[in-house]
Amino acid sequence: MNKTCPFKDNYYCDIWLDYDITRDELEQANELLHSNWKEITYLYDRIDRLEKYIQSIGGTVPSEL
Repeated sequence: MNKTCPFKDNYYCDIWLDYDITRDELEQANELLHSNWKEITYLYDRIDRLEKYIQSIGGTVPSEL
């Protein structure tokens, strides 16, 4: 892709600008996805540890609420 517009001198092409914006949004979404996945796996690990602790003290964990 060409950064300059073939129809206007010294102006950026709208297609290139759309490409830059879309690429930036995709990078931000990927970072957010990675952060969310780390938090989700942390919470699942915490749930597993809490369930094991409850079972070790003789309690029961309901399978569904």
